[in-house]
Amino acid sequence: MVREMTMAMAMAWSFSSTPVLHHTGSNYAATTTPRLLLPQTAAVLQQEDNGNGLQDHRNDDEGRQSQVRSERGVKFVVGDAFYRKESSVGRDLGVLAAAVYKKKHGHLRVLDAMSGCGIRAARYLSQAQADFVWANDACRFLAPTISQNLSLSAATAAAPMTDPPLAVRSSPEEDTCAAGNADLGSLGLPRLSLAHQVAEGDLQKTTMLDQEEKGISKCWRITSEDVNRVLLYCYMEKDYYDLIDIDSFGSDSIFLGSALDSVLHGGLVYVTSTDGFSAGGHRPYNVLASYGAFVKPMPFANELGIRMLIGGVVREASLRNMHVYPMFSHYSFHGPVFRVMLHVHPGQAQKSQHYNFVSHCSICGETQVVKWNCLGQSTCSCSTFTQGSSTVTLSGPLWTGPLHNGSDVQEMIEMANGWGWIESGKGSGEKSRSKEEVSANQKLRELLDIMLEESDPNLQVGYIELDEISKRTKLATPKRACLITALQEEGYSACRSHIASNAIKTSAPMCCCVEITRSLMQ
Repeated sequence: MVREMTMAMAMAWSFSSTPVLHHTGSNYAATTTPRLLLPQTAAVLQQEDNGNGLQDHRNDDEGRQSQVRSERGVKFVVGDAFYRKESSVGRDLGVLAAAVYKKKHGHLRVLDAMSGCGIRAARYLSQAQADFVWANDACRFLAPTISQNLSLSAATAAAPMTDPPLAVRSSPEEDTCAAGNADLGSLGLPRLSLAHQVAEGDLQKTTMLDQEEKGISKCWRITSEDVNRVLLYCYMEKDYYDLIDIDSFGSDSIFLGSALDSVLHGGLVYVTSTDGFSAGGHRPYNVLASYGAFVKPMPFANELGIRMLIGGVVREASLRNMHVYPMFSHYSFHGPVFRVMLHVHPGQAQKSQHYNFVSHCSICGETQVVKWNCLGQSTCSCSTFTQGSSTVTLSGPLWTGPLHNGSDVQEMIEMANGWGWIESGKGSGEKSRSKEEVSANQKLRELLDIMLEESDPNLQVGYIELDEISKRTKLATPKRACLITALQEEGYSACRSHIASNAIKTSAPMCCCVEITRSLMQ
């Protein structure tokens, strides 16, 4: 499907004299008229033929789009790219994870496969101190914007950057994805190098910017290519990256396998989904096609969105004799957006119990993990059957392990604290922080603290909304902090949920939550 769409876009570009950019996730595709622009791309260059050739007409938002902005101190311009300020938290987490990785391993090469305006690539370069960043976006019009933003970030980087040698996996025996000495030319792919290349022919080819020619150290590469084309090149050339960031749109999972093929063993893959309908169980066959799971409506749909995304990567990794587990997971209501940073390691994981099914009973509210060998036996003691139907809903297979790795999150907190990202006051010799910066720091601090709490492996899958407990007790909604403390005093694991502010995560069954709430209200 994606290949046919790519060919159709290429044909449209070849024959259209008035190309218009349409937003497709982090990328844009050139199409012919009619010129229907999404609201987010209202500042895209509009071209019109007046008989004397194409004349450029910017809309009223041109000044705003070309304005220099700042995100955590990194200056950038949006240009004609799609940009969401609300996604800055996801970028904060990605940069912190990348910085923690480099501190441990001493090297960091990043492939930002769907770069957009290049703000993520710029932040990896200047804040995570990446040795090398490859910024790719299928829309060739964004290359100058990306280049400008990378130049701005390189100018403010704390340390000089160099172009390191290709990263190689440890041994041929361990490299289950080795490509041999295949000729890229025979596959119709351009051979890439850090030197400047000029495309030939009608089709849009890879474009590189040789920063050395401009007196800048070669610390990045910019291309305008299909994501899988770039990832396939890395795989064939054994050019493996420490971190591959794929900020995709919807539930497009075609990049997952290619990303695993191109990442360094022990490296990181940052994946995204924005398909809230599928997470809510409204498109079960779409989830089945994208992530190999059948998801039905459950009360904790937004957590299922994260777990189905992780499960999809687990499946792809298993096919390649690899295993993955989350460094951290993040849900953001705008979009919605589901993001997961995953560790990638060779060999099959011994913890296969974390890829299972999830059942939920609509009568008693209990949620359980159903193992593969127990399929067909997923019932609840309170379930009733009428005409062969059950009160138990089953979804999966999904990731059923912890959403975060506690040690990684703790290191991210320490890193953020050292950078002043989670401080609300002013440090020694520093000016007072703006209200916006203080608010961002407080939100990030709270988020990281909750993630650390959620990393408890004893917590059940899903979360319990306080309003649901109130409905069952027929009493006022309990205070979250009081209920968590009461559950912990009874020996259960309990914490806040970063996904739902009016919910808790706990190891206690629903019936215990109800009983403890009643005792609190007396």
